[in-house]
Amino acid sequence: MRRTFLHLSIVTHVALLGVLGCSSSTTTPSDPGTKPDAASGVDATPDGGGLSQCTTAKALGASVDSVATDGEVTPPAGGALADGTYVLTGARVYGSSLADGAKVNTIGSVTVVISAGATKYEQIKGGPEGGQGTGALQLAGTSLTFTETCASPAAASGAPEVYGYTASAGTLTTTLKDDIATVEFEFAKK
Repeated sequence: MRRTFLHLSIVTHVALLGVLGCSSSTTTPSDPGTKPDAASGVDATPDGGGLSQCTTAKALGASVDSVATDGEVTPPAGGALADGTYVLTGARVYGSSLADGAKVNTIGSVTVVISAGATKYEQIKGGPEGGQGTGALQLAGTSLTFTETCASPAAASGAPEVYGYTASAGTLTTTLKDDIATVEFEFAKK
């Protein structure tokens, strides 16, 4: 099974809808191969216990829950994506059978550092599916393509993942759609 930019796979979308599922990432806060990050208290930084060091980025922000919404998905608008540090602040799941506002699942904390004129990224993710990764970014219209080059724990595939996106001065919204649901991830620039 492959792992995406936010370590969310199609199977994880099923989990987002409240059905049993998992991701290819198996690191949890109790894994001996990780240690809590002082900035967030999440278990995402490798300590030499079997995980490789892909990034020196620090986990920022609090754990985020995804929430079901009955609203309409806002179409991605693209925009100028500025280099900087982005922290996940919210996640909305469209197409769920859950009541509007209901918690779908816990994503954890996600910090993404975009650099080199929005052509590279580093991420660190804490919580139930903690991990880290680095890779290349490509912007085209309203599409943002992530191609992971280093992942810890190791991903089964480095295949590119394409998200819709909207960037503004202080936010980045990425949208991932499959046959089951659409998930919007809202990031704030720090």
